[in-house]
Amino acid sequence: TLDGTLILTPDGVKGIGKLDWDQAAMSSPLFAFGANSVKADTTTLAIKAEGGEEIALRTSDMKADVDFDEGKSKFEANSAMAITELPYNQYETSINTFNWDMNAGKVDFQASGDIGSFLSVRPDQDSLVFDGAFAAYDLATNELQVGGVPFINSADALIYPDSSKVTVLPNAVITQLENAKIVA
Repeated sequence: TLDGTLILTPDGVKGIGKLDWDQAAMSSPLFAFGANSVKADTTTLAIKAEGGEEIALRTSDMKADVDFDEGKSKFEANSAMAITELPYNQYETSINTFNWDMNAGKVDFQASGDIGSFLSVRPDQDSLVFDGAFAAYDLATNELQVGGVPFINSADALIYPDSSKVTVLPNAVITQLENAKIVA
């Protein structure tokens, strides 16, 4: 549903306001609607956790292309400084390009440069941060799998995951790293 205004123009149907559906909500000063799609040059996005109204992913100032027939969407930040919040995981990322497969319930992040950062916002983790080149987020389990992780800086040590992968579960829990190297 759209809470806002629809306008029929010679170029098609345009809209202003908040578009809300069972999986997400987008707000924009200008939507361009197709038969079963919507695009926006500037939008805020909140993707809901599967089976609920709680937010799994939140971001703003994004360019959006959503195809409801295909169940696919693409989001690109309008600013290199954009941050995407993952409230269930208590993390945020600077990777500002992602594809959302609405049918599969998966979000795939790809760093537009070489690498992006993943920052824990959980107070007792004292701003734990690490870099990654890409990530996959599962909306059913709220599991974030980050790849291309060179190391994790923890206190006075560097932790090198052997697979260059880190899995973050809800509440900022990092799964056990097998065969990791620690350099203090």
